[in-house]
Amino acid sequence: MDLKERIKSSPMTSFQVRAIAICFLLNMVDGYDVIIMPLSAPQVAAEFGVDDVLLGYLLSSSLIGMTIGAFALAPISDFLGRRNVMLIALILATAGMAIGALSPNLTVLFVSRIIAGIGVGGMVANLSVTVSEYSNRKHAALATGIYAAGYPVGATLGGALAGVIIANTGWREGFWLGCFITAALLVACVFLLPESYDYLIHKGGAKNKERLNKILPKMGQQPVERLPEVPKGEETTLGDLFKGVFGNGMWMQTLLAWIGYALISSSFYFANSWTTKIVADSAGDSNLGVTANVLYNAGGIFGSAIFGLIAIKIMPRRLLGLTMIFGAATYFLFGFFLNQTFAMMLVGMLAGMAAVAGVAGIYLIGPPLYPTKVRGAGFGWLMGIGRLASIAAPIIVGYVLAAGVEAANVYQMFAVPLLLAGVAFWLLGIVRKKQGFNPEPTHESQN
Repeated sequence: MDLKERIKSSPMTSFQVRAIAICFLLNMVDGYDVIIMPLSAPQVAAEFGVDDVLLGYLLSSSLIGMTIGAFALAPISDFLGRRNVMLIALILATAGMAIGALSPNLTVLFVSRIIAGIGVGGMVANLSVTVSEYSNRKHAALATGIYAAGYPVGATLGGALAGVIIANTGWREGFWLGCFITAALLVACVFLLPESYDYLIHKGGAKNKERLNKILPKMGQQPVERLPEVPKGEETTLGDLFKGVFGNGMWMQTLLAWIGYALISSSFYFANSWTTKIVADSAGDSNLGVTANVLYNAGGIFGSAIFGLIAIKIMPRRLLGLTMIFGAATYFLFGFFLNQTFAMMLVGMLAGMAAVAGVAGIYLIGPPLYPTKVRGAGFGWLMGIGRLASIAAPIIVGYVLAAGVEAANVYQMFAVPLLLAGVAFWLLGIVRKKQGFNPEPTHESQN
């Protein structure tokens, strides 16, 4: 039994739990970053004179940055290490929040959201990989579910606090709160965030052996005597990344994973970006719009945790497909109950449960699709495709609403991508089985 298999088969230690807890806290930054602009939208629109079409672009600005971060920043972790890239990402996120708070005009605010998004996008892809690598096999689903709950916790608690601050002092103070949170986590991570042991093993060499041997006893493992040196000329190259993600038949698995996550993201980010304004306009009450969005994300807290618990017993990929069917039903009903406050709030929570559970499912099955050598790139690009699709959703909705389409019909329209996502993950299992893999990525041993 090799070292990585021993770690996966051994009980989790407090050190591993702490590493996942840090990832949970960092994932809260993603939730806060996404929610702050929708919460600020009414005041920003009033201050800068923004119509629905332009507001759609502004709501997508951080997603543009997240896409860039996932495609460009996350793969660098296969060369520089997960920890280093996450620290760089936190610096960018902190700077983006500060610039946003100081924005004198719409252009600067747009750019600031892109900068923050680059940081968050590069960070989240590596967080998911770190959780996957530090979880043992027995608790992988639960650990991923808890980690994924960081997003809705950040959006819910941060959104509730930011909502009060924005209502009483203005939208800029909401950005200053985000700047303070990310700066504090940056300082904490300098001292507490460990490097991926999987990355150190793969890179090899005397220096990485020393770093690894500081980590192994904390995971209940004996230090290693040596790690093989990677011969010159055999280091990971850009070509290796493309080959690992697309070569040897992997292109089909990658494509289906991309399609599935893109469809989930489009529905999720539409609701997260537009619910505040749609409900506020429909009810004539801006506070009700904020409440609806907070409840949507509150549902996500329970959704990701419940998904993690059930995935211990049910194959995660199959569970993900069932979750998407449930999610489609809730989106359809949300549109139906849009003008009935109590029913809308209840169904909105259920919709949030399903959507965030879907994201948790991606976090669980995504990283194991790829070997260590290209995992940062493989999962980072998967995240990038999802973010890319999510950029289009708020923009398209801006045009659709401007054309006079009823908001209720828009929610029902976004039930369709969730159903199609379920089909994509069903096909993923079929393709993996035909290619000789375990249909469940989480049950496949990767090196």
